[in-house]
Amino acid sequence: MSDPLPSTPLPGFTHGKSRRSFFKRCLRFLGYIWVRWALLLAFLAIMGLVVVPKVYSKLKTLRAREQMTKFDAAMAAGQIEEASQFLQVAQMLRPESPAVHRGVRLLNATLGVPAALEDTQRLMALNAATPDELLILGEQALNRNMPEIARRALAKLAQAPSTRRTILEIRLKRLDGENAEAIELAKSAAAACGDSEDADKILLEGGLAALAENAEASREILLPLSKKTTVTGLAALRLLAAQALKKPQDAALPPHELAEQIKAHPLRDGNDLLSAANLELASDPSQQKALVESLMLERAAAEKPDALSLAYWLISHKEYQSAIDYIREKRAVSEDVWFFPYLVALARLEDWEEMKSFLRSWNLPLTAPSLRLLFLAHAAAKNGDVESAKGLWGELEIRCINEPAPFAKLLVETAAKFGHADEAKRLAWALARNKETSEDGFQLVLSQLPAATPARDLIPIYQEMLEFLPDSASARRELAYQQLLAEENISEAAEIALDAHKKSPNKRSTRHIAALALLRQGEIAQADALYDTLPLLKNAPAANQAIRVAILQKINRPEEAEILAATIDQSQLSPEGRAFIEKPPEPILETPTEQPQEQPAPVEWHEADETEDHL
Repeated sequence: MSDPLPSTPLPGFTHGKSRRSFFKRCLRFLGYIWVRWALLLAFLAIMGLVVVPKVYSKLKTLRAREQMTKFDAAMAAGQIEEASQFLQVAQMLRPESPAVHRGVRLLNATLGVPAALEDTQRLMALNAATPDELLILGEQALNRNMPEIARRALAKLAQAPSTRRTILEIRLKRLDGENAEAIELAKSAAAACGDSEDADKILLEGGLAALAENAEASREILLPLSKKTTVTGLAALRLLAAQALKKPQDAALPPHELAEQIKAHPLRDGNDLLSAANLELASDPSQQKALVESLMLERAAAEKPDALSLAYWLISHKEYQSAIDYIREKRAVSEDVWFFPYLVALARLEDWEEMKSFLRSWNLPLTAPSLRLLFLAHAAAKNGDVESAKGLWGELEIRCINEPAPFAKLLVETAAKFGHADEAKRLAWALARNKETSEDGFQLVLSQLPAATPARDLIPIYQEMLEFLPDSASARRELAYQQLLAEENISEAAEIALDAHKKSPNKRSTRHIAALALLRQGEIAQADALYDTLPLLKNAPAANQAIRVAILQKINRPEEAEILAATIDQSQLSPEGRAFIEKPPEPILETPTEQPQEQPAPVEWHEADETEDHL
């Protein structure tokens, strides 16, 4: 039987040869060194494109987290500048990170940026705000005189005690006039913290309440704090120094002892040394000359902030010639910041010829021409040169319009301080009637008016203000307030006032205006109800307190009205405001005709009596 498969291959067939030759060619190809290097580089490139970005991204994330951790620590320590630097690095590494977004909002809220505060307030309403955000919102709300928002933020915080939460609570109690409760809270919270910087911070806040409560309480809290070489200890010393200068009868220590403690404190600055000088003068006024010479010698080569502080200190103590000698003419014309105090000292010496010579002989600083005109006009007026003064004031009025708002304000206030009230008003009105500066100008116009200006005199000003600033909600609200005081246009003014309160129910000012609107409309019960959640009346402006007095009288609570009226500074009230707190005349009792001699005289309330009581 023959083999079915031939033992010899078919023609043209090579079994396995083709596959072996391909592998041999590949191995031979890989044997070349340049091929191996090319493959290695290709592998590394692929790895670089796929792996390295992921690793780099991971490293950036870790680095950003590290920076945010440092940011949180710096914010907790109150180191805003350092926190800002950490946040900038984190934002550069991971701008899309929610943690970075939160940090930006937190920092901006700490700096008081309105948009950030509004965002935080919305988060609070949604119960999505973090404890840090709630604390910052509460602190900033108090700084902006919006205690209702601060209370809501405090209510949202967990009950777990913290230093900042306790301080916020103490500040609210102080604002409500509950100083005794604030002091007790500070003492108990500080005791729980032990001997630490946090305890000192809490006690310092309690010390502010103690200053308002009584001298003994302030001594008990502030004296131990003042002996510490920390920032809090220096703050306590500053409070004691201010107390000794303003209320010597309540001073915790003799002025010279406080001065020595301030000078010995390792953290004291140049302003603290001037405060110590004030205390030394309070202790012995006869040493003023020696003290002035010593300070001028010590600060002969001081840095600009300390040197400027001394210049203004010398002027405040009527050492005008010393201020001129310290500043020197060449320095006065070298920079704007020196030019103004030098001119003030010259003006106080009333050497008008010297002033005119100085103003006309030097190449003055960039922003000085307007100041030059002001002091030339002042000198001309003092010399009796009415025509020259009039021309200079007119030229200043034209120039003032183009000055930056802060500088224009300085010009107006300086003119008023030097006794040129009419000229100051004209300068303010010139700014007010210029569209570019109208808002600042009207504020200056109003600032020149006394607190007791009648509402009828203020109404035309606010009406003109609205012509230039038709979108100003505050001007419209103030106009409505003045109209309600003067009992003019009550219906429309009340509508504006109530609408403003509806939009901003947490503002004390809008609530008081709304109460006045309801009072004028005869809705006394509703007006009274607005004060149910307003415990801050004790610290409210005099005009707002007067509104409450009127409401208390209407609801037949005369004792409360009388107690509140007795605390009001009537010099801050307009005639319309004083009318709210006037005692209604007691009724004349009818007596039998046969006993006319026993008929009581009617009790009258005279403005002269009010002035005498106030004085």
